Amino acid sequence: MKKPSLGYILKSMRKIRKRNLESVKNMLLKQSLKKLKQSLKPKGDGSIKLDKTVSDQINISPTTTSSIQTYNVSQKLKSVPQNIWETALSLRYLTITSQSPDQHKEQTEKAKKYLIEELKDEKLVEEILTTSEKIIVEQSVKKEKEDAVSTVKTSTTTEKAKEILTAKRMMDL
Repeated sequence: MKKPSLGYILKSMRKIRKRNLESVKNMLLKQSLKKLKQSLKPKGDGSIKLDKTVSDQINISPTTTSSIQTYNVSQKLKSVPQNIWETALSLRYLTITSQSPDQHKEQTEKAKKYLIEELKDEKLVEEILTTSEKIIVEQSVKKEKEDAVSTVKTSTTTEKAKEILTAKRMMDL
């Protein structure tokens, strides 16, 4: 029987690690969606406080206003209060991660109504929602890259792979 090559073993280990990472991400996503949905309930006005789990997922600090200033946003958006940004970011995150458009329809409508009432400008609401989506996507990509670099830095070394291969061969005897 042909023994698997070191490359094959490493490739298999990466696949297993990737599958495990995906299942952990899915679990965290479900947890953060559950928390986000719960955070909508207490506030009758429709505003949403940016939950720590969600802010960690999208790599946005709790002091979002200062983070957002680094993006190319209009002067009007720069003067928007933090609670509006938190609602817009949470709303977009909820929309992006929902399985179907109707999944969180009531919460999203309530949050959008809140934004319109607070900003008193539907075009500005659309601008903040579009910008929020852009920020979420860019920050998520940045976080994925950082996570990938971290994974590579902590991944199995060639020496460790040889140890594993030797141990496997000994077990096969």
